[in-house]
Amino acid sequence: MRHHRIVSTALSASVACALLAGCTPAQEPRVAQPPAETSSVEPSAPATEPARPGPQGVPLGNLEIELRPFLDNLDSPLYITGADDGSGRLFVVEQGGTIHVVRNAEVRSDPYLDISDRIVAGGERGLLGLAFSNDFEDNGRFYVNYTRAGDGATVVARFTADDPSSDSPKISGPRVVITIPQPYANHNGGCLQMDPRIAERDLLFVGMGDGGSAGDPQNRAQNPSELLGKLLRIDVSGSSAGRAYSIPEDNPYAREPRKGAGRPEVFALGLRNPWRFSFDTVGGTGLWIGDVGQNAWEEIDFVDLDDARERPLNFGWRKYEGDHAFDPQDPPASRVGLTFPVAEYGRGEGGSVTGGYVYRGTESPALYGTYLYGDYLSGNLWGVRRNSDGSISNRRLLGTDLSIASFGAGENRELYICDLGGSVYRIIGRER
Repeated sequence: MRHHRIVSTALSASVACALLAGCTPAQEPRVAQPPAETSSVEPSAPATEPARPGPQGVPLGNLEIELRPFLDNLDSPLYITGADDGSGRLFVVEQGGTIHVVRNAEVRSDPYLDISDRIVAGGERGLLGLAFSNDFEDNGRFYVNYTRAGDGATVVARFTADDPSSDSPKISGPRVVITIPQPYANHNGGCLQMDPRIAERDLLFVGMGDGGSAGDPQNRAQNPSELLGKLLRIDVSGSSAGRAYSIPEDNPYAREPRKGAGRPEVFALGLRNPWRFSFDTVGGTGLWIGDVGQNAWEEIDFVDLDDARERPLNFGWRKYEGDHAFDPQDPPASRVGLTFPVAEYGRGEGGSVTGGYVYRGTESPALYGTYLYGDYLSGNLWGVRRNSDGSISNRRLLGTDLSIASFGAGENRELYICDLGGSVYRIIGRER
């Protein structure tokens, strides 16, 4: 077993920032001016969480965040997740094409999966996403998203572990589920998540960027007949019509009145690069998306899936970048039918948003109900909370020197943050 150096003592945010920047602890971390509560666009704000027993969290202004070192000496980690199989294991994804098992804060040296010979990695390419079957404990199936060696196409593929409980099983695969050509090297998306509303089948959400370059030159994100610039939803439990998946019958372009008006895999459109998205199932089924901006605005989108059945979701790109008109070829577009962000920030605070998760663990009651997200370039970490009147509060909680590649959640719903430089941290929240 490869024993990565595990730091068990809590590291203060200032020391952590200095060490990760490769400088001495005496240097000050990058800290912005004291942030103020801001209220974002209200039309898209989620409903207030219903009263429930247990923790309610504290206002963002009273919340203190600590990043506690958990793993290091990793090779470009960009995702960490549990399998929800009762094992308590974590699986860490490395961009170069490997997945490692983590038990008791130790990383197994032999990879759980190594597909480095199948992928092209670097920049926005590589092994980008991982999701486990809802029935992984019995069927051993898991799904990965990677950019294919040779042409950089997006591939979503299934692998199967012969012994799901083993940390070093015999793995068969890949069985390619879907391949999507990529016209440019950037904006590949990569996130995979199972639809949490349907446990008996594996309905897989796939985040797809707009194909790259800049400004979506072919306007693919707004074209429902394209798979780029979309959130896809496919049933990977079976196959149909010559595909290694079937189409959920309630997808917007798989049913009337829009049947045939777009690709049936499309669940939502108008996305530029939804690098990371997640679901929160308390008080509904909340979909949170961090959509990376072009030149000016980074955005966080939210919608309750239980309220989004009547029309395809359209998050506005390239008509809008965040809440601001963008399309250089057209006058400002109508806002009718578009879903606008609940939080956004400009280039003074960062340049590449990394979507996160709503905290639903038990070890940090003050953090409960807070959606955490960050920025890859600035290292800033924000929190979003829903107010009692349905509006959104958005506050910067911490400045770091991390390259925030991803957030992740264990099966106990404790949250982690991946620094592309080689480390993973546990997120701890407490009341000031």
